[in-house]
Amino acid sequence: MTYLKTAWDIVIPHAWNWIVVTVFYMYLLTVGIGLLFFPNMVRIARRAAEEGKPPSVSDLFYFDRFADDALAVIVQKILIMAGLCLCLVGSPILGILLYWTMHLAADDIYEPLDCVKAAFLYGKSNFLHLAVNVAVIHLVVYAAVFFTCGLGILLGLPVITVALERFYRSETPRIFAAADAAGIRRKA
Repeated sequence: MTYLKTAWDIVIPHAWNWIVVTVFYMYLLTVGIGLLFFPNMVRIARRAAEEGKPPSVSDLFYFDRFADDALAVIVQKILIMAGLCLCLVGSPILGILLYWTMHLAADDIYEPLDCVKAAFLYGKSNFLHLAVNVAVIHLVVYAAVFFTCGLGILLGLPVITVALERFYRSETPRIFAAADAAGIRRKA
């Protein structure tokens, strides 16, 4: 898969930087606030892919758009939890349907609730394509993590993040088209 190869080529030249950022991000995940920082991880991956900039821990703590990022993440997670409460099958389905919410929040193109709507509209019309690509990216990296007895997660998490960001970037015209067709307005 080209997204994984591209991600590997982006992560490896600055592997130690990625490991340090990943360790900090994993710590934030363990204390329960890591998902609020995921849009910043997307921004880090985007800068690394587009500008070749190595990641730094300070990039993880970019708070200029934190309120909008947090609102988009919290609304997405509440909807996924509602899917879990209503029906166990609803949670993974909503997880796929709303997959690009945090990436859209990182782009700062839509208001937080419109990020959720745009992600849902795209996911609804491209569910199988999205599910297969996301599953393949995750399964390949998790297999590598398994065969390295868990140590591969230090490079696996950045590879997943960059690969998914590259996949998202290739899908943005379709995501924007779905949002535009529904009349979702972009920020000025």
